Amino acid sequence: MMLRPSISYPPSLIFAGAFLIASAESARSASFDLIWDFGGEVTYTEPNAISADGSTVVGELRTSAGQEAFVWDRERGLRGIGDLPGGSVFSIAENVSGDGSVVAGNTNSASGSVAFIWDEDRGMRELDPLPEGFVTTIVGGISDDGSTVVGTMYSEDGRRSDAYFWNETAGYRSIATLPDGTVTYGGATDTNRDGSVIVGGAEGQAFVWTEDDGMILLGDLLTPPRRPNSVALAVSQDGSVVVGPASGPSPFIWDADQGLRALYSSALPPEIFSFRPSGASGDASVVVGGSFTPTGNEATIWTQAGGLQFLRVVLATMGVDLDGWSLLSATDVSADGRTIVGFASKQGFASRGYIVVIPEPGTGVLVMIGLAILATAQRHAN
Repeated sequence: MMLRPSISYPPSLIFAGAFLIASAESARSASFDLIWDFGGEVTYTEPNAISADGSTVVGELRTSAGQEAFVWDRERGLRGIGDLPGGSVFSIAENVSGDGSVVAGNTNSASGSVAFIWDEDRGMRELDPLPEGFVTTIVGGISDDGSTVVGTMYSEDGRRSDAYFWNETAGYRSIATLPDGTVTYGGATDTNRDGSVIVGGAEGQAFVWTEDDGMILLGDLLTPPRRPNSVALAVSQDGSVVVGPASGPSPFIWDADQGLRALYSSALPPEIFSFRPSGASGDASVVVGGSFTPTGNEATIWTQAGGLQFLRVVLATMGVDLDGWSLLSATDVSADGRTIVGFASKQGFASRGYIVVIPEPGTGVLVMIGLAILATAQRHAN
């Protein structure tokens, strides 16, 4: 019998393999949690946005008293932030700054349906009075630095809606005019890190607005004479990439170099009729939203590497148990593309918001390295 030379591996090598696996599995594992609680009074939660750093979720909750804007984080859980006096009980948080400290949304007050901004120190306060001729407003987004709010303001007769931005220096400012002087009908939905690039829809087309260029209409994926039907719903942090729904089976992606084009060129899987994006990561390499399928709506994620996938399938491959919950939509995603929020349903339960965390791509590599180290050590130990 041939004797195999005995090779001794230092304990530090074995420990390194175990440490890589333990750290990857504990600190980087995928997770699924419901956004709920509130002392048993809550009957419904729906997240609308997550902060760029992934720490804070905002949206709407419902109790027997009515509908209320909420702020959620892992440390303090779910909190309603009230509304303004003088109106019916109603508020909804539409968006949140990059660090989660400033929230913007809509509420009722003695002035009617108004936009609000909220932070821990000053609480909820109404934005400045609307310009003459406008009576109501809807918030679309807030810049990552919390300085700029964008949205849509409406005239009393409903014949005019202007995209706008607001900040504490300028107050409300309409951005509804094209470079040739034409006033458009539309609204703003999102803005970049510092509020310098604003996106939305006007005259049936997605638009990009900057101070230097004004409002630029982006067109649609369909060719004339069909009327355009696109709207920009998300913009990258640097303002260079825009995504949103458009006519046809694919949403669009736009940048100044390549212009407007389909987000994906391949045919949709047979189980998906259409995909509507609602949020994008900081560089727009991850897009989330909802797909319309033969069985209803389903949360979906698109990445440059993996294409279009159901979020439940992605989580299942990572060993996440959804406990019977159906993910109906993904409404937003953090800047790094790893934390996603949306709402889910389950038979016998009220609809609830959820938050999922997907580990970094490198996590799997760390686990494989760790397993390889341990396996090698074990073989030679035998």
